[in-house]
Amino acid sequence: MDFIELIESELRFQQHMMRQFARLKRIRTEGRLEMTVKKTGYREFYIRSAEDGIRRYVRRLEMDKVARIQAQMTGREAAARAEENIRLLKALRDGYRPCDFFSVQSEIEEKYRFTGETSQWAGRTLRKSFPQSEKPEHREELRHSTSFGLMVRSKNEAQIAEKVLPTGLEFYYEKALVLLDQYNKKVVYYPDFTIVLPDGRTIYWEHKGLLGRPDYLERDMLRTYIYHKNGIYQPHNLIVTCDGPNGEFPGVEIGLIVDRLLAELSNRE
Repeated sequence: MDFIELIESELRFQQHMMRQFARLKRIRTEGRLEMTVKKTGYREFYIRSAEDGIRRYVRRLEMDKVARIQAQMTGREAAARAEENIRLLKALRDGYRPCDFFSVQSEIEEKYRFTGETSQWAGRTLRKSFPQSEKPEHREELRHSTSFGLMVRSKNEAQIAEKVLPTGLEFYYEKALVLLDQYNKKVVYYPDFTIVLPDGRTIYWEHKGLLGRPDYLERDMLRTYIYHKNGIYQPHNLIVTCDGPNGEFPGVEIGLIVDRLLAELSNRE
């Protein structure tokens, strides 16, 4: 869900709340509420009549009159706040301009847009502000760059990153994750992608590209066990994708996975 969709969702909520509180605003009351507090902490309520201005004490059996005036005032205040929130949200929605790389590139004059020959330079420049891999081993393998400057170890991982980026979700490549291994000792893993959802949940995404190698498969089986031991498993909070036996990349399926993730987030709201 992008920022504009979030604004639209909040707008619908505020409009719903305004309609709800409008019901309280319409409650009929007998006057204005007044209150005095005794030294003992006991509260006495009075209603000043709108017709004759006389202040009348409210007995315990008449407390429903107090509740009606309190409800009406709550409805007025809440509806006014919701109305102001709606005004501000609409102004933000109508004036908002995304500042991500692709949006800016699509809106500026053509002569200022990066071409294939210059986009590599843009990637090197933008890379400084994007969190890079925290994995210390085999840094020389980080030789594939995304359009937004993230360095990854394979072209397929780069394609996954390109599909996640437009969602606006916060994500990291090879971010350190401390877990307990089979001996209950601390061990550090670096999931291919760590995705932080707006509701606070974390999703881990592992793309397996070398399952045909026995040593890779053995390490992967151990990692799968340790993940499960630490509460990371499918379909709870783990996404697993694989290259095909001949190196085929499931690009279409990965796009569907991202779409399903966004749909789930939308349904939770």
